[in-house]
Amino acid sequence: MAEELGQDPAVLSRGLGKLADELGKNQELRRVVEKLCNVLREGRRPKRSKRSA
Repeated sequence: MAEELGQDPAVLSRGLGKLADELGKNQELRRVVEKLCNVLREGRRPKRSKRSA
C-alpha cells in the first residue's frame, strides 16, 4: 500500500497510528470517516447514457 501511495512504510504506519488515536477521541471525525468508508464501499452508481434514436 505504501508503494502505491508513494510513501515510506514507516511514515504511513505512524500516520495511521495517529489517525486511530484521533478517531478514538473525536466522535465527529469518526462519523465523517465512517461515512466516507461507506460511500467508497458502495461505489458510484452507473450513469445512464442518453442515446439518440
